[in-house]
Order: sequence, then C-alpha cells, then structure tokens
Amino acid sequence: MLDYHPLTHLNDTQWSVPGPSRIVTARYDGQKMCSFGNIQISEDNLLKALPYYSQDKLFSFNALYDGWKVTTLKSFRPLIYFCAFSDPVILDCVEIAVQSLITYGGWTYDIAVLTDETSANTLRQKLSIPEFSGTITIIPVSNTSDKLDWCLSRYDLSLSEVFKNASPILYLDADIVCDHPLHALLPQLATSPFIHVCPEGRLDEGSLESEGHWFGWRLLAGDNVPFEPFSSGFSSGALGFSGAESANTAFHLIRQAAYGWMKIFGGRDTLPSFDQRFANYVLRKMALANLDLMPDFINLYRIPHAGAPYPSVHARKGIVHFLGVPLAQKRDAMAAYYSALSQNLGRDD
Repeated sequence: MLDYHPLTHLNDTQWSVPGPSRIVTARYDGQKMCSFGNIQISEDNLLKALPYYSQDKLFSFNALYDGWKVTTLKSFRPLIYFCAFSDPVILDCVEIAVQSLITYGGWTYDIAVLTDETSANTLRQKLSIPEFSGTITIIPVSNTSDKLDWCLSRYDLSLSEVFKNASPILYLDADIVCDHPLHALLPQLATSPFIHVCPEGRLDEGSLESEGHWFGWRLLAGDNVPFEPFSSGFSSGALGFSGAESANTAFHLIRQAAYGWMKIFGGRDTLPSFDQRFANYVLRKMALANLDLMPDFINLYRIPHAGAPYPSVHARKGIVHFLGVPLAQKRDAMAAYYSALSQNLGRDD
C-alpha cells in the first residue's frame, strides 16, 4: 500500500505555467477539482498525470483541462548559484552579492555557492545570515587546480543534489550586486527551452583581426559554423534556464570543448575568457542562447576611470555586473553601491 498520494501534497505549492509565463499556486478542494491559478484540472486528469511513487518526483507534469486544452506545469523552486574559489577578494565579493540579493532583491528562495574545499568554512561563516528564510548551500568542489577548473565548475550541475529539482536556475558571477527583485524574470526562465544570457559586445570584438578571445568567433570559424561578425556575443556571467535537465547537455559540451581545446592547443594559464568563448561557441552552434530577455534585468556596468564607480540608484534593473577593472576595485565598487542603495532606497524609492 502506498503511503504517498500526490494530491495530498498539492495545496499551496507553486508552479510555473507557460502561455503566458506565470507562477500559480495549487488549490485542491479535496474532492473533484484542483486549480492552478485559472486552470481547473479534474481529479481524474490529475491522477493520470501525476507521479505516484514519491514526493521528490512531484516536479513536472503535463495535464489536460477544459476537455481539450493542454498545459505543462513545473514545480517552482528557484535557485541562484555562484562560484567563488580561493581568492579572499572573490569571497568578499560573493558575500556582498548574496547579501544584496536578500536585502534589495527580496530573495527568499535557495542559494548555492560552489567553492574550493579550503574556502568552504570561510564562506559558511561569511554567509551565515540569520534573517534569511531560504537555504544557503556551500558546495565544496574537489579536483580544481586552476582558474579554468573554477570557471568551468558553473557548468557541472552534477556537483550537488540542490540542482536536481530546482526551477528556474540562475547562475551569477560573484562580482554582481542585486538592486531590485527578480520576480518578473523567474517565470520567464522557468518556462523557457533556452539558456538566457546578456549580450556584451560584437561577436568579432570589433574586427576579424582582433586579438580578443571573448566571444568564441574563432571557435565557430574553426568548426565551419556560419556566424555574423556584427552580431552580439554574450557574457557568461549570468546564465538563466528552466532547470538542470534543460541545460545539462549543453553544459557538458562546454566543458568538453574547453578541456579538449586546452589539451590540444594549450594556453590554460595564459588565455583570457577561460569559459566564455566556449559557452558562446557551444550555445550558438546548438541554437540554445537567447539574448533578448536578460538585458531587461542586467546592467553590465563598466566601471569608469573617473567619477562614481557605480550606476545611479534610480536606474535599477535587478542586477549590476561590475566590469572593466581588477577584482579588488570591483569589490570596492560593489561595497560602495550597496552602501548607496542603503542610503537612498528608504528615502527615494
């Protein structure tokens, strides 16, 4: 006899629904109908659609309603994750990033941080935030020896069970500050088949004679993949997707391409853009990158040589990604922006 019945676990759970993308709460009347927002699904159709075997499998399902309409519902369990390895400055950065996410982003869902084994306890102390209602999981990553390993760890969702049933998932670099809630972004990620990224510059970095390696055009050319030099390359500092299942294949290929290239051509310790060019190459070749959504929520802010090191607090989108200066300067800019938000939002928001 089963000690689990899926309908008994539906009440008050949240689900993402496509067309239009939105988040709904399940309400089961205990008799014949369950509502997911304005979608009414009969008990019979739910029992045909839902898994019976364990609550862990109550993650996504397809259902029929109103006699002929169909929908896909996916359990809404958002996760934001970061990578922060070894360098004390990057640990400071991720502390500011996480605190801003909670304080100014109103984030109440789960957070994870990938790090090296020697930094794990330091991060646990830095990210012990009593007022946070979600869970912060520190994930020590073994067998990481250099920056290439650290950068590519973001593409390995097998490193922890926290990724398994999370939806949607958003990766963020550590040098970001969250300055506004991300509620409008999450349902769009949860129902999308793409990996969402933010455009950063021309794919050819200004010219096919460029010496840059940021957006993977040389990899595309070397693989005879057609591309338009004037189209946009993207930053790998923010990667949004519906869940591990939708990203695992592409992420595995990014890691394979990067390690394979380094094995054949070298440059593991010298070339910039350790992961970004491979992400651009793989996601463009597989037609999985979407560059349209993220600019509404992300400000790629190149810190100027003079003037304020952060953008106006009155032009908040959700995420500011600090660029263009050494890491210690980014940390200082992040701290200054966090302080400016603290001083201004209560008075002028």
